[in-house]
Amino acid sequence: MDNKNKKIAIIGYGELGRAIHKILENKPGLSIGVWDKKDEIYKLKTVISSAEIIFLCVPSWCVRDAAKNIECYLSKNSLIVSLSKGIESEKMKTMDLVLGESFNKHQPFGLLSGPMLAEEISSGKKGFAVFACKNKKYFKFISEIFKGTDLNIKYSSDLRGVAICGVLKNIYSLGLGICDGLNLGNNTKGVLTSLAIQEMSEMVVEMGGNKKTVFDDAGMSDFIATAFSSFSRNREVGEKLAKTGICCLESEGYKSIYSLVGLLGNKYKKFWFLSALKSIVLDKKDCVGAFSELLNSGI
Repeated sequence: MDNKNKKIAIIGYGELGRAIHKILENKPGLSIGVWDKKDEIYKLKTVISSAEIIFLCVPSWCVRDAAKNIECYLSKNSLIVSLSKGIESEKMKTMDLVLGESFNKHQPFGLLSGPMLAEEISSGKKGFAVFACKNKKYFKFISEIFKGTDLNIKYSSDLRGVAICGVLKNIYSLGLGICDGLNLGNNTKGVLTSLAIQEMSEMVVEMGGNKKTVFDDAGMSDFIATAFSSFSRNREVGEKLAKTGICCLESEGYKSIYSLVGLLGNKYKKFWFLSALKSIVLDKKDCVGAFSELLNSGI
């Protein structure tokens, strides 16, 4: 990859794709192409061909299909950067595994994750992210692209931990949204925030990640930003679920609970907060009853 005149592709032009475009559009030496599902498929070749870095800004349930569509246009050195945070519902695979299966084994890829609320970035506020990749040399290219922009980037070798944190922060943000919807107050929200972080740290280790990742930008920072933001889809889904009893919006957190419980097996029962969310989303228990049991369980 050259240090100048890089061709960048952004696949998926929702709020996050537009935010990444906003950050990079005034950076000298970049040529940015964009493709979204509303565009004709034949345009994809033009956007992808010769692109040195491809940002996948699509929901987790679309990543495998997106990879299939772009694979034939990639050069062997094209770096795939996924911003998706979720688990495939059918195969129960986190994004690190999905990307590893979807591309040639020599195709470089990484995950970009952290507190990057699209609405804040688009309005000129700073964002913070961790770039997780097996080979640190690719961090050089990512950090150079975002140097001097409103997105601060760190490196992590814990691809597994970053992928799992991305899942968990959405699930627990939904849980704190339920707390908001039930109007339980900030004392309760504080306790549940602490409990969520405890459960995240145990689960990340249980599933093969590094505990330290939970307490960095891809974990706790992203979780707190998401769980306390009025812009957060996952928090909003939890709030509406508490108030109406139904999920009326697509949410990574809501969709991921089934797969996460499946991956954990009976081990999910030792995580009280997750168990409460499972009882609401999968067992259709009312939020008031589930949270009453949780808060009276001695947490």
